[in-house]
Amino acid sequence: MFRTKRSILLVCMLSTVLVLTAVLTGCGSRDSNTGSFRSRLIDEKGDAVINAKCFSLFQEDEVVYSGLDGSFRLSELPAGLNNIIIQHNDFALEQYQVEVKSDQETVIDFIKLDKLDASSRISKVSVGTVSSTTAEINWKTYKDLCCNIHYGTTTGYGKYVSEERPSQTHYYLLTGLEPETVYHFKVQYLDEFANSYNSYDYTFRTTSGDAPSKPSFASLNDMTELGVVNISWTAPASSLSVAGYNVYRQVKGGDWVRVNGNVITSGTNYNDIEAKTGVFCRYAVTAVNNQGAESEKTITDLTFIPGVVKEDITLTKADSPIKLFADLIVPMGVNMKVEAGTEFQISERDSYKAGFDEDRVEILVHGALTIEGTESEPVIFSPLDGSGNRDHWAGMRILSSVTGISSVRNANIFGCNGYAINVTSENFRVSGLTIKHSVGGIRLENIRQRVDVADCRFDDIASVAVSINKCFHVVLVDSLITNTAIGVENYTDSSFDQTFVRRTDIYTTNTGIRGVFGNSTIVNTLIVSPNGVNYNNIIKTDGGNIIDHSTIDARNALIIDTGNLNVKNNIFVNTNNTGEIGITYKDSLYYPSYNYNDYYGFRKSCEGCYIGTDSLEIDPGFIGGSPYSYELNEASLLHMNDEFGLELGRYGVSRL
Repeated sequence: MFRTKRSILLVCMLSTVLVLTAVLTGCGSRDSNTGSFRSRLIDEKGDAVINAKCFSLFQEDEVVYSGLDGSFRLSELPAGLNNIIIQHNDFALEQYQVEVKSDQETVIDFIKLDKLDASSRISKVSVGTVSSTTAEINWKTYKDLCCNIHYGTTTGYGKYVSEERPSQTHYYLLTGLEPETVYHFKVQYLDEFANSYNSYDYTFRTTSGDAPSKPSFASLNDMTELGVVNISWTAPASSLSVAGYNVYRQVKGGDWVRVNGNVITSGTNYNDIEAKTGVFCRYAVTAVNNQGAESEKTITDLTFIPGVVKEDITLTKADSPIKLFADLIVPMGVNMKVEAGTEFQISERDSYKAGFDEDRVEILVHGALTIEGTESEPVIFSPLDGSGNRDHWAGMRILSSVTGISSVRNANIFGCNGYAINVTSENFRVSGLTIKHSVGGIRLENIRQRVDVADCRFDDIASVAVSINKCFHVVLVDSLITNTAIGVENYTDSSFDQTFVRRTDIYTTNTGIRGVFGNSTIVNTLIVSPNGVNYNNIIKTDGGNIIDHSTIDARNALIIDTGNLNVKNNIFVNTNNTGEIGITYKDSLYYPSYNYNDYYGFRKSCEGCYIGTDSLEIDPGFIGGSPYSYELNEASLLHMNDEFGLELGRYGVSRL
C-alpha cells in the first residue's frame, strides 16, 4: 500500500480520464472476489474533513461521503489493487493505490489531505501531434522546473525521459514509438526535499501512417499590396520526414481551399496572389512527406483582408483574435455585427495608407456597425504590435445612419490617435463603453436624435473625453471620467440643443466641463479639477441652463462668460484651501445672485455675482478617506441646506 499525490483536474474531465484508464488497464478481468476499505480523513491540523467524496476507480458505482468524524467505508471492492479517489472542494484531489484482499477489510487509521497548493500542481497536460512513431507532450508547472515523462504501454510505464532545461511551459517530443499502439504516460517532478509530484495518467494512440508533424507556428505578415497575402510558418520540431508544405485558405463560413499548386519545397513563406479583399479569412499550413501524406493543419488567426466588406457578417468570440493590418470599411447597406467576447488586434501601421488617417488603421462605417458586448465579456480593440502608445490606431468613424443605426454596447478601446469613436451620423447608440490611454474619447457631431452616453468609462485621455458639437439632445449619465485633460466639451449655436450631465464623476488635470451651451443641465455630478471647471458662453438661453446638486473641487469652481445660468444646491470647494474664486461672472451687464450653495477653501467666494442670501461659506465636512470621498459625514450642516431643506451637492436629491 502506498500513497501518490496527484495534481488537481477539472471535475468535468475527471470521469472521462478515469473511465478510459479503467478500460485500458483491464479492470474487467479482475477476480470477482471482493473486500472492503475503511479510513478517516483529516486536515493538516488533525481536524476531521467532512463531506469528502470517496470512490474507487474500479468500482465507480459505489460513492460515499466522509462523516462528521471524517470516516468513510467502501465495500464490495474487487480484490487486488484499487485506486481510491478522494475529492473535496477545499483540498487537493488525492488518489491512493490500496491492496484489497478477498473477504477482508483493509484499514488505514487516517488519511491526511492537503489544502489546494499551487506549488504541487502540474497543469494543462495535453497531447499534441501524434504520428506513427512520435508524440508531442505539453504541460505547465507553477515555476521553472525540470520534469520527467514516464511512459509505456501499461500504467507500469517502464520508460522515462528527462528535460534538460527548467521551464514553466513545457514541450517534449517522444520518439521511437511503435505504430498503432496505445501508450500511457504521466509527468513527474521532484521538489527540493526529494518529494515526488505526479500528474494523472494520460493516454495517446500512435497512427498507422507516417504523416509528419505539423508546422509549429503560422502567421500572416503586413499586407503591402492589394489582393496579396503573405503567409509564413515555422518548421515542425521534428522535421526529418518533411518534404514540403501546402497552404490553405478559408473565408469565414466557407471550406478550406488549397492555394498553392505544387508542394512548396523551399522556404517557409508563401504569397497568396488570389486573395479576395473585404473578407475575413484564416490560412493554414500542413507539412507533407515524400509519400504525399499531410500533417494536421497549423492555423493562423482570423484576419481581415483589407477592403470594403462585401456582405452582412457576424463576428464571434470563436473568431478571436481578429487581426487588422489596414482600414476596415463597412459600406452603405451592409451590417457588421460583433458579438460578446470578440477581440480585435490592430496593427500600428496602415499597410495601404488610405482613409482619413493614412498612417494608422481605422474602422470606417457608412452602413451599420452593431457591437454587442456584455459586462463580463466586452468586445475588445487592442494593439497587435508596437509600444502601446496612445496614438496606436485611428479608432472608428460612424459616418452615416442612412441604411442602419450603429450601436456600441460594452466595448473596450485602447490606444487611439484622435477620438476613439467619432460619430457624424444622424443617429447613434452607446452604453458600457470604456476608452483608455487615447488622445481623445468620443466625439458626437451634428446628431439630431437623442443620444444616451450611459455607464461609460474614460481613463488616461490626453485631450477631451466627451466632445459634443451641435447635437440636439445628449445625455451623459452614470459615467466615470478619470485622469483626463478635459472631461466634457460642448458647443452649440442653438438655444434648443440640450446637454445633460447626470450622476457622473469627472476627475481632470485641466478642466471638468467647458463650452457654449444652449439649454442644458448638470446635475448630481462630481467634478475634481485643479485649474477650473466651466468656461460657459451661454447663448440664447432664456434661463435654460442649470447646475444643480453637484460638487466641484477646483481652484476656480465656475467661470461664466455670459448668459443666464441657474446655479443652486451645489458645493463649491477647494479641499487644499488654496482656491482662487468660487464663481466668476464676467458679463458686466448683469450681477446675478446664486442661492443655496456652499463655498469653502477659496480666497474669494464670488466675483461679479452674489453668493445669495441662502448660501453658506462653511467646511462641507466630507468623509475623506483614500480615495477621497466627497460624501458628507453625519455631522455636516449641509445635510439640510438645499432649497428643500435637504442635502447639498453630488449626493443630494435633485428634483430636476
